[in-house]
Formats: sequence, structure tokens, C-alpha cells
Amino acid sequence: MEYMEYIHFNSQMEYMHIIKDFAYSLLSKCTSYIDQKLNSKGDYDETYCIDLLCMINEVLQQPDVQNLHTNPGFEVDLKLHILGEAAHAFQRRHEEFVKENDPHMRLGKLKPHYFAIFRDLYQEKDAHQIQAKDFCEMCLHPAIVNYVNNRLGVEIVDNFHNSEQSIDFGSRSFFQFTILKDLLNEWDFDQYVEYITTYEKFVKSWIWKRMVDYYTKNEDLKNLEENIFSAILDKIRKTLEKLRHQGAATISEFVQDFSQEMQKELVIPKDSLVGTYMKQAFDPGHFFAFVESFLPNLQEQILSRFKDLDIKSKLSKLPVRPQDEIFKQMFGCGKQCPFCYAPCEAGGSTHREHFATIHRPQGFGRFRYTDSEKLVCSLCSTDVSTNQMFRNRDTNYQWHPYKEYRTYYPDWRIQPDPSIKASDYWKYILKMFSDDFARQYKAKPANLPEDSGNIIKEEALQAVKDRYKL
Repeated sequence: MEYMEYIHFNSQMEYMHIIKDFAYSLLSKCTSYIDQKLNSKGDYDETYCIDLLCMINEVLQQPDVQNLHTNPGFEVDLKLHILGEAAHAFQRRHEEFVKENDPHMRLGKLKPHYFAIFRDLYQEKDAHQIQAKDFCEMCLHPAIVNYVNNRLGVEIVDNFHNSEQSIDFGSRSFFQFTILKDLLNEWDFDQYVEYITTYEKFVKSWIWKRMVDYYTKNEDLKNLEENIFSAILDKIRKTLEKLRHQGAATISEFVQDFSQEMQKELVIPKDSLVGTYMKQAFDPGHFFAFVESFLPNLQEQILSRFKDLDIKSKLSKLPVRPQDEIFKQMFGCGKQCPFCYAPCEAGGSTHREHFATIHRPQGFGRFRYTDSEKLVCSLCSTDVSTNQMFRNRDTNYQWHPYKEYRTYYPDWRIQPDPSIKASDYWKYILKMFSDDFARQYKAKPANLPEDSGNIIKEEALQAVKDRYKL
């Protein structure tokens, strides 16, 4: 039996690099959860930190994380750091919430409103006009803004999938191919390192850049906002027409009826209208006529508000963040091959086995020969069909046959593939960045096989197309 002396995590420095990547990935996931709660504009709830702790524990219990053999002290420090960052963020949000809802400050904010009511009554303006204006500004305006924001994230996901970007996000195969093609075109070594070592971070950043770039170059986002607003405005007009004949005695009764009719679409702030005049009797005909006349101006104000926000701010603050939704659809489970770091392409988290269409030279997974310390250029998908042996931290550095890799990695299915052309893309990358990867991984450059020297850029890309059957 032939022994190939491979070893993983060959030095303490290299092991710490892996731990650092893991910690960053977990921190990124927790930060995304924290941002989601902060954008909800609600007050802090003690369940937030409990959910964070459960999220951290769930990740720490995953088999691949367990194989890192971290000690309890590291886990405690990691939890303290994440929860400490969360505590500061949630404390700021709580203080902002208290400030926004402080009775004295709220009363201060309403002073101009009370003065406007007094001025209009003193000038003997039509009470129905005052009531209609207040209804539009105090009730409809904030409710419509929230509705558009809530709908916009969902609409962007559908729009993005139906746009010229759809082919790149139509399946995980196209998604993987597009990323590899972009990496090849940009030709940045650091980007390749990030893609290989911090895959989740890279994919999130890549999707984000694609979305920002797409919506910066066209007016799709503006059109979506206008369409959403037009639809809700049409619903409001129909509801007003319906309530015109229901005989509400006061504006307060009307607002209750309106809220009930529109409860599936709009959340009307119950304490938004103030003043004793709201209890006075009103004429539905006059009131609705004024509301109708104010709606175009209301539309202009809201759409202008959306227009003033830049694309990045708009996408990052939506309750339903489209970049996160697309990430969930395209990312797969996030697990990477234990030998070459190729990402699993199965969707969700319910599949029993992980798989990758294209495996890479194992040097990308930091495997090197023990004696020479050169990065390994053979493929794990080839070695599982041979009599080669490997050892790493998971095997406690005891030699183990590649054919029996499932002893240590039972949830991975690596199809035996002795094909020469299957991974030409990654052979080409290893050839072109051989010295760079050696320095990055504190190893020596790989002894490249003869066939690698003849591969050119176009052939590398074609190999990916062929493998994904595009």
C-alpha cells in the first residue's frame, strides 16, 4: 500500500488561522441577527440575547466545529465578545426607543401640530380640511412608509430573479459558475483566498455587490417603489369610498373603521391623532374630498423620501433584506469538503449528505506533504478511488485510507473521479498562484503535474462549464 504523507493544520499558527476564520464567520452571522433586530425599530427584548446564545451553541455543536477541538475557555471568550457587542448595540437601541417614546419629548414634538390646529381654527379654516390633513400626515404617511418598506424587500427578490441577473441565480450550478467566472476575470489572489477560506463571508459580499451594482445602473428599484405605492394608494381610495357610506359619527370612529378595513396592509398608529376636535361630528363628503386632494402631495413626499436614500442604505435597512433572502436560496448549507474546501451544493440544512460537483487540489485545503511541506496538488475525488492514505487533526494524526474517509466524515459523499479535465479550473489557479498560496499557507509550492502546465485561462473556464453541464 502506498502512503501519501498528507497532514492538515501542520503548525499552531495555521491552526489559529482556521480558528480565526471560524470565529469571524460566527461573528458575521450574529452581527446579521443583531442588525435585523435593530432595524425593527422596536425596544430591546431579553429574548434577543437568549436567541443569540442558542445560535452560538448550535454552531459550536456542529460536527465540523467539534473537530476543531476548541477548549471551553475559547468558547466562553467568544460568547462574551459577541454578547458584549450585542449588549452595547441593544442598549443604544433601548435608549433611542425610550427617547422616542418619552411623553415629555413626544409632547414637545406635537407643539407645532397643536399650534397649527389653533392657527387654522383661529383663521376659521374648514375643520374638515384640518382633519383630513392631519389624517394624511399623522396616520397615512407613517403607515404607507412602513408598508412600502415591508413589501419592497420581497418585491426586490422577485424582481432580481426575473431580471437579466436571473440566469446567474437560477440554480446553484449557475451561481457557482458565475462566481468562478468573476474570480477568473477579476484575477485577484486575495479574492481567491477569501472565497476558499471564508466562503460564507465571500458569498454574502459577492451577492451584495451584484445587487448594489444592478440597482445603481437602472431604475428598477424606483419603479418597484412607485408600483407598490400606487397599489396601496388604490386600495386606500377604494376603502375611503366604501367608508363614505357607513355613517361614522366622528373622525375617531372613522379612523377605527379605516384601520379595521386596512389591517392586512396598513398599521395605523392609534395615538397619532390628537385634539378634542377629533371627537367632533364631521361630514364624510367634505372630509373625503379633502383627503383625496391631499393624497397626490402625500405620494410626492413619500417617494421623495425614498429617492433621497442611496441604494446601499435602502437595501440594508429593509425589514426583509433581499440580499439575505437570495443568500439563503443560493448558498446551500455552507459546509466545505474536509480535504479541499469545495463548498457543498445541496440546499438547506435537511440533506443527509454533502456533495460538491467540482473538487480541487487538496493544497487549497492546506494539505501538504509531511516531509517536503509542499502543497498537495492531487484531488480528493481522485484519491478516494486509490490506495492513498491521509492523516490530519481529525484522525489524531494516524494514517487512514482515503477509501474509508467516511469513518471520519460520514456526512460527505465524495464521488470517485479519476478524470483529468474535471478540475482544470483549479489546477490552473494553483499553477498561476502557486507561490502565493505557498506563502499564504506557510508551505512550499506544489509540484505541479505535467498536464497543469498546458492549461490556459479559456480551457479552465470551459472545464467548469462542462462539469456543470452549462
